[in-house]
Order: sequence, then C-alpha cells, then structure tokens
Amino acid sequence: MKEEGNKRHVNSKKISENSQALEALKKKMSVYTEQLSKYSQQRLILPEDSYWDDTQQAYEYRQLHTIWLTDELNFKRGLLFLKAMKIHKLILAFNFEAIKSALRLLINRTNLDLNDRDHREYLKNMWQTIHLITPLVSTTFASFSSMYKGIEKDFIDYLFIDEAGQANPQQAAGAIWRSKKVVAVGDPIQIEPVVTIDQTILGDIKKYFKVADQYIGMGTSVQTLADLANPYGMFNNYNQWIGTPLWVHRRCFNPMFTIANDIAYDNKMVLGIEGQGKSAWFDCKGPATNRQFVKVQGDLVADHIMELWKKAAGPPNVYVISPFTAVKDGIKKVLKDRLKSMNVSAKVLNGWIQNSVGTVHTFQGKEAEIVYFVTGTDENSDGAANWSCSKPNLINVAVTRAKQELYVIGDYSRFSKKPNYTSIAKNIGNVQHTNQSTINLSVKR
Repeated sequence: MKEEGNKRHVNSKKISENSQALEALKKKMSVYTEQLSKYSQQRLILPEDSYWDDTQQAYEYRQLHTIWLTDELNFKRGLLFLKAMKIHKLILAFNFEAIKSALRLLINRTNLDLNDRDHREYLKNMWQTIHLITPLVSTTFASFSSMYKGIEKDFIDYLFIDEAGQANPQQAAGAIWRSKKVVAVGDPIQIEPVVTIDQTILGDIKKYFKVADQYIGMGTSVQTLADLANPYGMFNNYNQWIGTPLWVHRRCFNPMFTIANDIAYDNKMVLGIEGQGKSAWFDCKGPATNRQFVKVQGDLVADHIMELWKKAAGPPNVYVISPFTAVKDGIKKVLKDRLKSMNVSAKVLNGWIQNSVGTVHTFQGKEAEIVYFVTGTDENSDGAANWSCSKPNLINVAVTRAKQELYVIGDYSRFSKKPNYTSIAKNIGNVQHTNQSTINLSVKR
C-alpha cells in the first residue's frame, strides 16, 4: 500500500509539473502567435521549408521577398538616415570657415606643387573635407586621373563602379588603387568594352608581358574580372562565371522582359513589376544605302515619331535605336527634314534627336517608355546583320531600353530566322506589313 501511495504521489507530481510546463508552453505560443500576427502585418518573411522549395514558384518568391525584414525596421532605418543628415548639416554649419577654405583650395588645386610634402598634405586634407561635404562624388574614369591627381593609395573608402561591364580594367586601375574597398556593378551580357587596339597588337602585348587572356582580352571588363574574384555566383549557359547575380528586373514589361530573359539570362530573371507592354514587328524592307541604311525604314520611323509628337504636344519619350551608325545617321537626317515641317524649333529638335536617336552602344544605362529598334541592312549587307546578333549582348541592351512599348522595324523574313532575333519574333508575334494601317501608339503617362 505504501508503494502504491508513493507511485500515486510521484505520478501526481509529474502530472502537476507537466501541466505547469504545458501552461508555460501555451503562454509562449500565445506570445509567439501574437508577435507573428503583428509582424505578418509588417510583411515579415520567415525562412520556412516552403521558402526553400525547389520549384519555380518558390524560386521567384525568394527573389522578390527577403527574409527577416519588416516595414517597421525599414521605417527606423529611414529615421536613422534623417537624423544622420541633421548631424551632417550641423557639422557643416559649425565648420563653415574650414569648409570655405577647402572649397577655395579645390578650385585652385592645380597651383599646388605635388612634389612638396606639405602641399600633398594640404591636398589630402582638402579632399577629406570635400568628401565630408559631399559623401558621394560622381565622375568618369576619363576624368578621374586629373581629378584625384596627387592622391595616393587607399585614400577613398568605397569605390562604386557603375556599368562595370563596359569599362576596360586598365581604365579603372588608378581608381581601384586609390580605394580601400570596391563594388563593381554591371552586366557582362550587355555592351562589352570598346577596344580600339588591333587584335594582333593585343596579342603581342599579352605575349611580351605574359598576361593571361582574361586580363586583356577583347571582351574583358572590370565586371568580368570582379566576377572571377567573387566566390559567390554561378555559371551561365555560355560557361561564363557570374558573380552574385541580381535576378529581379523592374524596368520592362513583357514581352521585353521575356525576350531578354530568354536570350541572355537562362530564364532565371524574375519580373518585379506588374503590367503588359505593347509590341509589334513592322515588316519593312528595301535597298540599303551607305552600307546599312534603308530609306523606307527611316520614313516609317518618321511617320510614327510625328504622330507621337502631335499626341504629346512636344518631344515624346521615345528612343530610336539601331546597331549601325549608318542607320542612326540616316534616321537623324530624315527626322530633321520631316519634323521641320511641324515648325519645331531647331533647338528643341536638335536636342531631342541628339538624346533620342543613336546606336545601341550609346543607350546602355538609359530607358524610355517607347523604343523603335531599326535593323537596317538588305541581302547585300547581311554580314553586318549577322554581326549584330552573333552575341546576345547588343540585342539584350536594345530590347531592355523599352519600359512599356517595343517596335522592331526590319525585314521579318530575313531577321526572324537569325540567332537572338528569333526570340523577338516568337515573343512579339504581332507582325505588320508596311502597307497596313499603323497600330495605336498611345503612350501611358
């Protein structure tokens, strides 16, 4: 009997302990559920098993949603930045005399003797003050060497290189040497660096100095070297290593997004905006003059630009892009002649044409609501047409300049069968012949 009593006592104690533990767990669960409800309203994303699923839907969700971030956290980050700006303003206000001296020295820095140790120290102090006034300084590689002349190694805290896929490594060497940390941002599947040195001479340089192809090749850029130094990334379908790829695209509607995703990004990009764009392929062909310019294509572009100009009651948000300089020059001439008849002032007309008509190389990093991509060429200049699509880079840039509407003007039967153009033909679908009435080109503003 005594043993049974002891057992009952032990069991009763265990039941009591388990009940207390259960109540404690219920309270914790209640607090957790309450917190989860609170943070779900702030769009908190938790790394649950479904987040890491190996499905296309989960992949796209991961690209668009970052774990452990909330609206409250982002709001407090914003407040912190505003407070930092207030402190920055006060520092400038209470040190205006020193700042005035630094600005005077900035203007007259060419008078400094850089062989003099004291003068070099003055220059260094001046730039430190300028960086305090303006923490972000923007310049080009062409101007950098003269701008920071006399500044030595590891002076700049952070160097951000934009459009790094277009820059030769040699252009960036001086800026990188003067910087402690470098962030290169670019796309190796867009326009490559322009190398004017003959390939034979490049080969001789590589051989004499024993430099590897990856440092001085025709397609080598700051971005490709930065990618090679990055342990995080992936190989694309061209067996090219891409460092820390950023897959979310927020510029273009479809079909521009789908075309670029298909020809350049192995369909790994994710569209971060909602909406459907407009597109058409105008089947327009004729004899090419001045190598690649087709007059009837230039006339068709001019018809559309004049219509858009009238609707916008001024310069429309449009780019006219071609792979070829001859096409660019021919279209500029046609547009000038046609738009003059609308009594557009020479200043407005020349400014718009200068900024809105050009080759693909001049438009990387830019965007417009509407893009006309003019292929040019005829059967006798088909070699140039084949060059324009030998890699996806050029077409990728041309297509993704268009935010809302893309119109291709060219010989459909010839170009639609060429590499990379096939994706444009497949995704646009809407083919119109030049003898048909033009489509509605209304612009969403």
